[in-house]
Amino acid sequence: MRRGLLLFILPVVATCASCYKPPSDNAFVGSTKEQIIAKLGNPTTQFNGHYGLPGLGWANQHPNCVTLLCEKPGGTLYVTIEPKNGEWIGLRSQWLPEGGAF
Repeated sequence: MRRGLLLFILPVVATCASCYKPPSDNAFVGSTKEQIIAKLGNPTTQFNGHYGLPGLGWANQHPNCVTLLCEKPGGTLYVTIEPKNGEWIGLRSQWLPEGGAF
């Protein structure tokens, strides 16, 4: 009985080990870049500017942004940061499931 149970549990544990539960939208607002990287690891890539299509007013209020992309199983987390008081601070973040588009 134990061996049968073990053979059942091992594949389930192995499958769940690769699961990723994305954070809620804007979970990193107010966090420093260092805190974000400590939580997510180094970004896969980054680019200057905003992700998606933010409103013109919003984009004009936050002109010096950088967006960090963190690829995870099942999608990509987009985190926009901006300089404030000598640090890079989280401004906005959103999970985009694989195959999705802004």
